[in-house]
Amino acid sequence: MVKSHLDIIGYIISRCSEDVRIWSAKCLSSREGRPKLLNLRGHQQSPEISGYLRLSPAISGSLRQSPAISGNLRLSPAVSGYLRLFPAISGNLRQSPAISGNLRLSPAISGNLRLFPSISGNLQQSPAISGYLRLSPAISGSLRQSPAISGNLRLSPAVSGYLRLFPAISGNLRQSPAISGNLRLSPAVSGYLRLFPAISGNLRLSPAISGYLRLSPAISGYLRQTPAVSGNIRQSPAISGYLRLSPAISSCFRRSPAISGNLRLSPAVSGYLRLFPAISGNLRLSPAISGYLRLSPAISGYLRVSPAISGYHRLSPAISGYLRLSPAVSGYLRLSPAISGYLRLSPAISGYLRLSPAISGYLRLSPAISGYLRQSPAVSGNLRHSPAISGYHRLSPAISGYLRLSSAVSGILRQSPAISGYLRLSPAISGYLRPSPSIAVYFRLKHPFQSSQVKV
Repeated sequence: MVKSHLDIIGYIISRCSEDVRIWSAKCLSSREGRPKLLNLRGHQQSPEISGYLRLSPAISGSLRQSPAISGNLRLSPAVSGYLRLFPAISGNLRQSPAISGNLRLSPAISGNLRLFPSISGNLQQSPAISGYLRLSPAISGSLRQSPAISGNLRLSPAVSGYLRLFPAISGNLRQSPAISGNLRLSPAVSGYLRLFPAISGNLRLSPAISGYLRLSPAISGYLRQTPAVSGNIRQSPAISGYLRLSPAISSCFRRSPAISGNLRLSPAVSGYLRLFPAISGNLRLSPAISGYLRLSPAISGYLRVSPAISGYHRLSPAISGYLRLSPAVSGYLRLSPAISGYLRLSPAISGYLRLSPAISGYLRLSPAISGYLRQSPAVSGNLRHSPAISGYHRLSPAISGYLRLSSAVSGILRQSPAISGYLRLSPAISGYLRPSPSIAVYFRLKHPFQSSQVKV
């Protein structure tokens, strides 16, 4: 195994430009006065990484990951291997000493970021990451993830920069350091996130904003997500704001059965939250809840919950027939009046959407977690929070029930309190965690007190 890794690295070095060779010489240790490849299994990238993943401005191609990579692509201090890229890369991909794990694409990149379909690992950025995945304004292509990609694009809670899309967009897509949410495109994404060049406003997550996606009223186009998009735009449990709908929107806000995201309505919503009779439980949302779970295959302006939901949706005692959101909710997603599209969600979600520690009705996620906890019936692991939560789900005192996991759960999936995202397994993910039988690697999530391994 090690020999094959060494062969791959050697091949990359032989084909890459002088920049890559120089970088390789610096990053590889030398015991006999000449560069020597490190054991891939034992190598770990410390916070003081001597280089950083950087694509040269001269790159005219695209960033590719070889189908031979069957493990994980991890950008974090705990990385146990190298990032192996195709020889077509003419620049160099480096990890910065200041940044403990980020992927930067330079302004001159004219291609796309492509991840090969065969990749069965994931793209992770550790919670300590102060960087981000940056696509510069000069990028004339688009961000693409192939249908087989089992990873995701994560922006940690410490993100100090922003994701910039191509130059036709006159604004920026920004995430401030205060924002603990992220933009995720799931493994099933068959297309890419297209922001039309006609957009004259900006898609901005500003520092002043406590955490929501804002589409400027000046947007003449609309935000489109293809039907195959199984990811979502998620905002962390710490975010007190969420999707805000502009009062000028004359059409419905609809969710398609192919997208597995979630929809949040502000306290200003004048309608009700209508639930299907197929709901097997009840929906309880605490007065302090800043968000809630929306599941639906055919939403036509209101919320319908699929019969596949095995958990309980709990309605706060204060709620008398329809959903009311706490007055504490200070933000929500604002969609421009000009937006003629809708947000589409998938019916495949069979787990829960669990919100921040402020929730007094059910499972609390660590404040640092920027994602939501998704578990499907197919999950073969058991989700446990790290020592901060004493290794198990703690339920609020008001909870009269408990967290029930699928009967298929046989393993342990632990998330550290510092984890800013999810662990995504396999290409089959459609908005929730579904391990692929073809993945035979260990996913290690390390934290100060303990570590766990899950073999899928």
